[in-house]
This record gives sequence, structure tokens and C-alpha cells, in this order.
Amino acid sequence: MKDRKVVLGAFSLALIFSIVFIFGDFLCGNKFFMFNDVGSDTLNQYYPFYISLISRIKDGTFGVWNSQHALGTSMINNVSQTLDPFGLIVIIPGLIAGIETVKYMLVIMQIAKILASAYLCRIYLKLFNISEVAACLGAYLYAFNGYLMLWGQHYIMGTGSVYLVLILFFLESSIRKRQHKWKAFLSVSVMFSMIYSYYMAYMILMFCGMYFIVRIFYPGDAMTWLGRIKMSVSILIAVVSGIMLSGVILLPSAAYLFNSSSRLNSGSSLVSRFLEYFLSISPLNHIGQTVSRLISNNLLYIDGNALPGWGNYYEMPTVFYTVFIFMIFTQFIAWIIRNISKEYNKSVYYIFCVCVCIFFMFNRGISMAFNGFAYPQGRYMFVIIPMFALMTGIVWSECIEKARISICGVICGISVSIFILMYSFFKASGEVKSYSIVYGILVLIFAGTLIYIVRNKIHRELAFFVLLGLFLVTTIMDNYITNNQRNCVTKADFLQENGYDMKVNSTLAALDYLKQNDKSVYRVEKNYIDFTKYGDPVLEGYGSVTDYNSTVNRNVADFYNHLYSSANYLAAFRAFSFKNKTDIIPLQMLNVKYYLSRGPRNYDEFEYVDTVDGIYIYKNKYAESIARWYEQTISKDECEAMLEEDRKTFVLDMAIVEGEGEVFSSEEARKAEIGTFTETASGHIEGNIKVSQSGLLMLAIPDQQGWTVCANSNQQDIINTNYGFIGVKLNPGDYKIEAVYTIPYLKEGMLVSLLGGILFVLQLVFSIFMAHNNEQEVILLGQYKQLSRVETVAKESSRKKVKVSFVLVLMICLIGGVMFYKIKKGLETNPRIDIEVDGDTVVYEGIDYSPVYNFEYYIHHYKDIEEAYSDDEEAAFRHFVEYGMSEGRQANENFDVVSYIYQYQDLRRVFGNDLKLYYKHYAEHGYIEGRIATGCSEMQDYLTELDGVDYSDVYDYNYYVKRYEDVRDAYGYDDLAVLTQFAKYGMKMGRKGCQ
Repeated sequence: MKDRKVVLGAFSLALIFSIVFIFGDFLCGNKFFMFNDVGSDTLNQYYPFYISLISRIKDGTFGVWNSQHALGTSMINNVSQTLDPFGLIVIIPGLIAGIETVKYMLVIMQIAKILASAYLCRIYLKLFNISEVAACLGAYLYAFNGYLMLWGQHYIMGTGSVYLVLILFFLESSIRKRQHKWKAFLSVSVMFSMIYSYYMAYMILMFCGMYFIVRIFYPGDAMTWLGRIKMSVSILIAVVSGIMLSGVILLPSAAYLFNSSSRLNSGSSLVSRFLEYFLSISPLNHIGQTVSRLISNNLLYIDGNALPGWGNYYEMPTVFYTVFIFMIFTQFIAWIIRNISKEYNKSVYYIFCVCVCIFFMFNRGISMAFNGFAYPQGRYMFVIIPMFALMTGIVWSECIEKARISICGVICGISVSIFILMYSFFKASGEVKSYSIVYGILVLIFAGTLIYIVRNKIHRELAFFVLLGLFLVTTIMDNYITNNQRNCVTKADFLQENGYDMKVNSTLAALDYLKQNDKSVYRVEKNYIDFTKYGDPVLEGYGSVTDYNSTVNRNVADFYNHLYSSANYLAAFRAFSFKNKTDIIPLQMLNVKYYLSRGPRNYDEFEYVDTVDGIYIYKNKYAESIARWYEQTISKDECEAMLEEDRKTFVLDMAIVEGEGEVFSSEEARKAEIGTFTETASGHIEGNIKVSQSGLLMLAIPDQQGWTVCANSNQQDIINTNYGFIGVKLNPGDYKIEAVYTIPYLKEGMLVSLLGGILFVLQLVFSIFMAHNNEQEVILLGQYKQLSRVETVAKESSRKKVKVSFVLVLMICLIGGVMFYKIKKGLETNPRIDIEVDGDTVVYEGIDYSPVYNFEYYIHHYKDIEEAYSDDEEAAFRHFVEYGMSEGRQANENFDVVSYIYQYQDLRRVFGNDLKLYYKHYAEHGYIEGRIATGCSEMQDYLTELDGVDYSDVYDYNYYVKRYEDVRDAYGYDDLAVLTQFAKYGMKMGRKGCQ
């Protein structure tokens, strides 16, 4: 075990064995590293992206603007995938052997990241003077950490784990060895991490900054305050020069994030939001689920419903390190306490580090800060995992190898682990419940082995192998589940006709037909899926509404929200929709010119063109060009006071702009002569237009910083038009229009990179010069040798133990008090529903809801309730008060909430559209007052007078909301709002208010 080469050989074999076991089916081609479940980003985004990137490079159409990605997007939007160094593993074979290799190389890229993380983590841990076995064990566990294994597949962001340990290694080496080369390497590693992903690099550098601040105060370093200041300045310069060197990518990326992306939209100030989160404690359910994730990726759910507070399987904190993390942690604490008398200052320092790490993981302000001060998000927690590796290395080297294992620590470790496994068992979905039991048994075996090492000297080395085997088995087991117990894309999926294989895709034939017969710029939609719903446009190379992009242009997002909400705009994806007649208006505006179908369709708005290889091609009768001419504008404020359907009607003739609306000419409107607009090989949009009077030309190109529009070679001022697009004002005349996209701040970024290069060289020269004038200091952190003390007093040692023990007890009491307060607060805000099963009384928050609720009536009138709660009265009532009332469900034959609303105007004035308040009022007062709560099918005593005008002769609420469903959906039972809409907009639009 002491032979370094043998240990390294065993380390490499363990890595290879684990990789083959976990990814065996992927390596054999039976499965592909793509997931058709909650991890569908691999299908909808990344596989299509690499196919598109390789195809565009081979075709010579790769440029800074990609018009084949949704409505079009900048290269900067996909910079993380484009400039990921591991992406070359996918791209180069694709360019040489064809795009068919991409599906095979995705898993090779992931394996390369695992291996790089393992070997880099090992050399980082070796800086701390721990044994070779300890360093290899910590590095092995780090290589299969939850972030790399989950986010490595979900957002293909596993490269962050590689850069994290690389930068930590160079940072620690710079502190210890004081050689100029390490600061140079630090600068270069920072530069490459920023070029790869400013988002990931931001989190990594934030953590490294915290690490450095804590690190330079390590009591074992013979460093003066002046030395600390000098060290801090030199490290800061190295990091800053690295950031500046990346300026050519960083500045354009930052410009995109702040000026275009919708990610940073917020309605409150940054400082107030940060303080609110910083001074708060994570909810108890968040804490419980996070500590569960330390043990395993898979204890709570995989495909099952997400637990409260997290979006899905991936968005929960990905901090899995090992099943035995709490066994290691308790031994680490025991090791600190044991060394108090020998190394008091170091022990206090380590306790402080532990407290910082706990605060780091569970404070929501820290979470927000690491997410760019946007909102709390658990993704940042991967940066703490190298500290788990270091803790593991110390425990193995100092406690296990030396058989200094704390029995108290073992008992505490078992207790904490079993408690968390039990918590996970009761919270888990059915698909993963058994894992908690299996892991509980393995924890007991691990604990028994530790006790054996303490109690028996015979076969102790065999016990070491048992422990290493347990680490190996549990790591393989959990990561096999993470990657294989999923809805993976299989070989069969690619072999099926019209399936995932591009070779048999008839859509490509239809798209080629369109390219040959229509040279203009247009967009395409289809009503079927070839590969995936959101990935098909990128994969097959056509512009569309449908797309998957989590950093969508904020202006385009506004367009969808205000003018095309039926496209189901969400943060990550949009989908083509033609649910009603008015949807043709945004499709016309977007120039969605063609519609593909696998069968005949009968839409009045689309005309049949041809059938190609079984694909029916239809043309949008109203989509003529990417350009649209307006001679009148309307302000956004005016539009936003209307319903969406009304906005769509207005936008046919009036462009929506910032500020005041404008009529460009008092003459009768004349249609401009718009020529054909085409896209050049370099990605420019060119076309001609002839106008006879002043107006506004809109181009259906996303309004994104970097676009310039020239009319007859004269640059025009760009105006945000119809929320999402670019427009320019033109006077009468004939124009050649050219729209060109250039990466914004590219030149400035190049200048910053040049200055960063100069700073890098100056720093290097200065460091070399100083090295010849100063003695090199070598600082060895973690050299855990005993320091002889000439005058050591037993009394002083005992006093120090008491002090540190008191600090630990105080911490435990504080944490326990906070948890008790949170539990008490949770019980106050979420009181337990009290149900008397032997009677008809059902009480919630002190109110008897029996006038509005009856268990038998509720379950028999709603099939979903009966299937879920037929044998659980308490759960059924809980559903009613938490969801049923808000949904307007009837749970008692004597109470219909809609009838109650319709009947009583006085209640409508007080409660508005808040349905729960009507239930509460009837249960508490209405039932006693004898109010009638059934039988009323039309609103009584609705308002007909507004601003002194009586509309009763032309307006009937019940008629109006029945005739115009959009009004009913927008305003519900608010008769004042409905009347206002009718008076201000409905009459102008010619809407009929009564029979």
C-alpha cells in the first residue's frame, strides 16, 4: 500500500473499472448519452447543437449569427458548448467521419471529464502532505461527484469540475511555493475557464476568493501581515490578468447577458433582495433534501415529482460525494477535538472552516450571490466538493491508516446517516425507496469495519481494503443508477423508420425542396416530431418559433408574452401554436411561411403547395416577407392596457414602440413595395423596398445588441418594434436594405485581452526579478507533525479543551434553536388540519368547513380525488383547502362557489376573484346568515355605470363574457374590470355588448 506506483496503478484501475461498469452500455452503443426524461436538454439542445455546429462548419455557413436556431441567435449564446475544450472530442470526429459519430462521442466527452477531474484532484490533494492512498481515494470520489455526473449530462457543464480543481491547484501552489510559474499557470487557467463559461468561472472564482481569504490565515504558516498583503496583491493581479486575457470572449458574453438575456430581469433592487436572503435561513425541507443529496443523487426521486422548492431531479443541489460522507465528517470533527491540546490554534481554525462551509451551503444570500445576484439557486454548491475530498484525505491519512478512529465519532456518524436515510425513505417516491434501506445496511457495515480497525490489530490491512471496496461499490452503484435507471436514448431509437437517424429523415427532403423553390428568408413549422419537439429545428437546420433556449433574448420573450402567449413561452422553451384564428397574426409577423405535415390538413389560412417524400407542404397565405411596413405606431403602454387579442388586431396596422405613438403621414395609407429579402453566406439580411411616404420598416429579426441596419449604405437608428424585433424609420424613396450582425464589444474585448497580456507579462517579469532578491518561503499546510513545546502545562491544555468544547456545544445549541424556531414557525404557518372522523365537523384554522365540504360528495364527484384519496379523509380535506377551493371545486351539494359569487354583489366587491375567501365566508358567516349558495347561473346586480355613464342599454355582463371568452379568461368575476374593458376597448373594436 505504500508503494506509490502500485497505489497509482490501483487508482487508475478503479477509475477504468468504474467507468466501464457505469457506462458499459453507452460504450457498446446500446445506449447513447442522451435522456428522454427530465434530462432532455441532451436531446433538445446539446445533441442538436453539435450536429448543427459540425454541419455549418462543413458547409461553410458557420458565423456569428445562427438564423437556424429559433428566430435566430448569436454565437455568444452557445459559447459554453462552442468553446468547451472537451467539446473537441465530439466536434473533430464529426468533421472527419461525419455527424453520425456525435451520438457515440458524447459519452467519451463525459468520461474524459471524469478522468481529468480525478487526476487533477489527486495532485491538488497531494499538496497537503497526506498519504498517496488518501489522495487517490479523495480524488476518486471527486471524479464521480454528483455535479459532474448530473450536470455533466444535463447541461454538459461537467467541465466546471475540471477547471475548479485546476485553479485550486495553481492557487494553492502559488501560496505554498511562491514561484512565479504557479501564478502564471493560475492566470492561464483563469483565462481558459472564463473563455469556456463566464457563468461557471464566476462561481469558481467566487469560491476561490473565499478559499484564499480563509487559507492565508492558516495558523501553521509563518507569514507576517505584510507577507499576507503582498501575497494577496500578487494573487489578485494573477487572477485579474487571467480575467482580462479572456476579455475577447468575456465582454461580448457579458454584454449579451445584461443587454439581451431575460435571465437577469427583476422587479426589486439588488441590495434589498440580497439582504433579504442573506438574513434568512433556508427552509427546513431545503436543508433536509440537501443533506440527503450529500449521501446520494437518488434517495428522493429521479423521474418522480419534484419535492417543494426544487424544479426537478437536476435542480436540487448536486453535492453527492459518498454514501459515507457523515461517517467521514464525524471522524474529522473527532480528529479536530483530539488535537486541541497539541495544536490549539489549528483546531480552532478547522472549526471555523467547518462553520464557514455549513454557512456557505445553507445561506440563501450566498446562494443568490453565487448565481450572479439574480435569485437563490443550488447549482453553485459543486464548488464545495473539493473540500469534501480534502476532508476525506485527512480522515483516511490521520484517522483510518493510523487506527485513531473515534468510537464516539462512529456512533454519531451512524446516527446522522441513519436519520437522513430514514428522512429520505419517508420523503422518497416509490421508484427509489429501496435505496435508503440498501445504503443504511452499507453504512452499518462501514461502521462495523471502522470499529474492527480500532479493536483488532490482526488483519487490519484487510479491513482497509474492505473500506476501499465499500467506497468503490457505493460510488459505482449510485452513479450507475444516475446514468442507467433513466429513459435513455437507445440504439433501437436510431434504427426505427423516421426515427432519430438523420439518414431516413423525410423532413430534410421537404426542406431541400423549399430551399430550391424559395430563396427568400422564411421560417418553418411542423405538426410532427422527428427527433424531439424542441430540438428538431436546430437538428434539421431551419428557423422556427419552436426552440429550446434557457437564455432567450428578453425582447423576444416580451413579444411572446404580449402577442403570442399561446406559444407557451417559458424560461427555457417555446412551441409553435395555432389554437385560434388570431394566432395567424404573430405567425404572419414572424414570417412563418411554411407548415409541414405528415398528412393532409384543412386550414383556411394555409394553402397546399406540394407533397415531398410523404411530407405535405402548406404555405401561410398571409406571410409574405421577413419585412413589414407601418405608417402608424402605438405605444407599449396603450397596448398593455388591452387584452392580447386586441393587441394582435392593432398590430396588423400599427407598430408597437416605446414612448408615444406616431402617425407618419396625414395622407391615406399606401402599401410599400417590399422586394425579396435573402440571407447571404455571411449571415447578412439583404432586400429592397420602395416607399411613397414616411413610415417604419420592421424586420422580424430579434432586437439584440450587435445589429446594424443600412438603407442605401447609410446606417439607420434601430427602434425596438413589436416588443421583440428591429425597425428603422424611412422617408419616401427606393432603398436597398442590409442588416448585419457583429459581435458587440468584440473590439473592446480584444483591447482588454491585449492589456491583460501586458499585465501578465509585467507580473511574470516582476516575479522573476523579485525571486532573485528574496528567499523563497515554503509553506506546508497539512503537515500534521507534532510540534514540541518546551513548556506545556497540563492545566492549560485542559482549559483549551474546555474552551473549544464550549464553542462546539454553543454551535449545536444555536443550530438546534434555529431548527426548533423554524419548525415552530412552520407549524404556525401550516397548522395541522384537524378532522373529527366520528362526526361531520372538518376544521381548518379554527373554522368549521362542513357547510362547504363533505368527504363522500368530494370524492364521488371528482375521479382524480377518488383515485388518490378514497381511503384517506384527512388527505382529501387537505387537498380541498390547499387546492380544491382555489380551483373552484364543489365539495358540498349546498355550496357552489360560482353561484355564490354570481348571487351577491357585496361579496364580489370585497373578495374579487379570490375563490378561497368565498368558501371561508360561507362557512363562517354565510351559512349562519341563511345565504343561498346554489342555483344562480348568471351574475346578479352587475355594474353597468362607469365614470358617470350608464351602459345598461348596450351592455350585459353575462352576454358579454359568454360571447367573448378572452374577456372572461382575463377578468373572471370582476364585473368592474369587464365593464371597463367594454367601455374603453370593446366598443372601439365593434364588440357587441348585449343582444
